Amino acid sequence: MSEHPVVAPEGDPEVQARQAQIVCGAVVLSPVTLTLIAWYLVTTETVPGLSGSDAEVMGYLLNFVLPLAGMGAAAMAFVIKRILLAKVPAGREYVQKRLQAALVALALSEAPACMGLALVVLTHDFAIPGILFGASVGLCLYHFPTMRWLLGDVG
Repeated sequence: MSEHPVVAPEGDPEVQARQAQIVCGAVVLSPVTLTLIAWYLVTTETVPGLSGSDAEVMGYLLNFVLPLAGMGAAAMAFVIKRILLAKVPAGREYVQKRLQAALVALALSEAPACMGLALVVLTHDFAIPGILFGASVGLCLYHFPTMRWLLGDVG
């Protein structure tokens, strides 16, 4: 067994940053896809939703708890991203660290869309989930890393 640490090959930071943007772009497509799935479920009425005497109470509960959980996770994206970036010095050699912070923020920004899809399946309503989907896509676009940001040219 070799005792030498594995060292990542040094490459062009702009190429690494472009690859990071491609990965982040794929993550941004997730809430968009969840929105389209939910819209399909509501418009084709393939999911019956809740019914019965407890449906109204459960609907109120779900319309409160799931959005709160999704937006709470999305709010944490800002906090965790800031914590991760506080440890990253300026410079082009830290693309991977900035990518890590962006991916964590993007993953947490997907939470409202996930909760929105669950809410659509359970309530067969698109009003509140639509807000969650919009918030999720907006937050993902907000956290999407620009080339300048990945390369450490701006704060």
